[in-house]
Amino acid sequence: MKRKILTALLSAVLIANLPANAIDELTDMHDDGKEAEIKKVLYGQLTDKQVFSLNNYAADAATSGASVDIITREDIKDQNTPFISTLLNQLGSVTYGQGSGGYGQPSKLIIRGSDRVMFTIDGVRVDSIVGTARTTNLSNFLLSDDYERIEVVRGSQGTIAGHTASGGIVALQTRRGSGRLKMEAESLFGNYGYFKERFAIMGGNEKFDHYTAATWFKTDDGTWLEDNGRRGDNTYNNLNLVGNYGIRFLDGKAELRDIIRYSRGRKNLGMNIFNDGMLDYDYAVTQDFSNALIWHHDVNKYYDYDIRTSVYNSNYDMHYNPGYQYSTWTGLGIDRSHYRTNQNGTRFDVGTQQNFNIADWNRLSLGYNFEVENSRLQTAGLSDWGAWMGLVPEENYERAHTLQHDVYLQDCINIKDILFIRGGARMISNSKYGTWVTPNASAALVLPTFKLDGAKTTFRGSWGMNVNTPTLYQRFGDGGIYVLPNPNLDPERVNSWDAGINQSFFHDKLSIDFGYFNSSYKDYINYNGGWPGQYVNIGRVKMNGYEGRLTWKPNDKFKFVFNYTYTDAEDQDNNRQVDLVSHNRINGTIVWTPVERFQAYIGVEGGTERTANGGTVSLPGYIDVNMGTLIRLFSWKDAHFYLQGDIYNLLNQKIACGYYGAGSRIFRPGINFRLGLFVKYALPEKTKEKV
Repeated sequence: MKRKILTALLSAVLIANLPANAIDELTDMHDDGKEAEIKKVLYGQLTDKQVFSLNNYAADAATSGASVDIITREDIKDQNTPFISTLLNQLGSVTYGQGSGGYGQPSKLIIRGSDRVMFTIDGVRVDSIVGTARTTNLSNFLLSDDYERIEVVRGSQGTIAGHTASGGIVALQTRRGSGRLKMEAESLFGNYGYFKERFAIMGGNEKFDHYTAATWFKTDDGTWLEDNGRRGDNTYNNLNLVGNYGIRFLDGKAELRDIIRYSRGRKNLGMNIFNDGMLDYDYAVTQDFSNALIWHHDVNKYYDYDIRTSVYNSNYDMHYNPGYQYSTWTGLGIDRSHYRTNQNGTRFDVGTQQNFNIADWNRLSLGYNFEVENSRLQTAGLSDWGAWMGLVPEENYERAHTLQHDVYLQDCINIKDILFIRGGARMISNSKYGTWVTPNASAALVLPTFKLDGAKTTFRGSWGMNVNTPTLYQRFGDGGIYVLPNPNLDPERVNSWDAGINQSFFHDKLSIDFGYFNSSYKDYINYNGGWPGQYVNIGRVKMNGYEGRLTWKPNDKFKFVFNYTYTDAEDQDNNRQVDLVSHNRINGTIVWTPVERFQAYIGVEGGTERTANGGTVSLPGYIDVNMGTLIRLFSWKDAHFYLQGDIYNLLNQKIACGYYGAGSRIFRPGINFRLGLFVKYALPEKTKEKV
């Protein structure tokens, strides 16, 4: 297998270095400059130096005062990775894939030691409404093909983002069409049963733009369980449908945009920790639907506003196989072959933000947001045993909902392009948790570096308070013998601050960033373990540490990024490190584009030992190396054909990603690869006939 992989890579390099006349000339793998400029001006796209999620409008990331990373569409193309999890794991202080592990399984997204991260797609929160924790199952939104950009903001950001952003923000933006009609088709295969098919069509003009895509991918997962080896059928099937449509009015000053997403995933749950058939799961089906309708109007240079409505629905069904019964353990001889668990939740959101340019140096924002969460929680089938233990009724259906009103104010001040100040507060009124005020402030001071042309020094700092409310499942869901509800759960509160310095040289071609962060949680929501377990508030959790980054981009053909993070996340009630958080973590990438038709990348991510399952399980340290390439093979008229491939876990390490059941460790698969063909076709431009 290794010999075949090396042969494929050598062949790719040879093809890439063929003489130029061996391959037809055409535009490069990215959109040409003309179309990119049209997209930027007409469709409100942001540059790689701007951030949207901090203010709900385009702002300079370097002077925001917050610690921000931006992954653009060009970055996604350069790395040519099919998964956004790979992109996130190459950022400082960010870790994805800790927890139960495997494609289709919920895994934690951690920033600076905290998994209390707001995850949005086009402004729609997609954290689980009825989940066991307020985290996002990224497996349902995993593929990177349909995203225009990814913004990662570290630290508490409650003024604009609202509650649940206590640890940070990950904001994704769906691709938009531009220019002449284009089509993309992709077919990939790999080991561990990996298979992917994708088709997309897109285009746009001054009045209208559209993007529609469908993706299907399948894998048998490849994760394996300690001691028992790889058990059962862990196949994951996923279908993603995406649509993004925009229409402009009033000479381009107003835009109405509708973004629709649907995802359906089926995960076979064949990894059984018992040898006697006990808890022999069959499969789980997850379905996610979101729709965002956005109206934006630039009235004049002094005033603009937007109105947003969105709906997000998540449905989770878990089925047991027909032979499921308790007789092997309890001796009750109860056949519960019809066992099924269903959890359904819907979030409706409507809001508006009014922006006032009071002066060239002062921009004030006022906003309002209304949110409704509804859930239908059902656990059926454990009822015989549960009733025997006095835990659950025969058929348990529980409905719960919350209403929330938010108002907020934020002011951004620019003093002579040297000092930038951003501050505000948000008042949150929740029907079950009362009223909270979450203030935030940040500042950046930008100075030219003494006697160094093209160099500048930026000092930054931010501070914020926020709340994270329990999920409806944590308060009201009844998992029978597994998880008991806790209707007395309180929101957890966080006080967070960070400070840092960025030193850039040679007009940002070389950049060094270093910072310190500190977050203190009260009433931290934690699972207390046991059987049955329960989510409870514990006293205090403190997370602090250091983060450093080196970026070197001497030209358009080479980019090098390296990150190091030290995190001390201490559960002060139990005097131990928070689960799944490494003290030391490194990651980074090298992107190389020596010629227009060839590009390659190498990515590295790793961390030191972590704990899991309340500190009872130790997950060893690891280092993961992956690499990929994209090669333009040939062109025929307006169709361009590319070979793409990538390899993961190149060192073939035993990388533990979580624990299962009673504490057995789950490991990622060994060396795995993907190889396939990517085709891009653009309709010919219309030419005017000469009279």
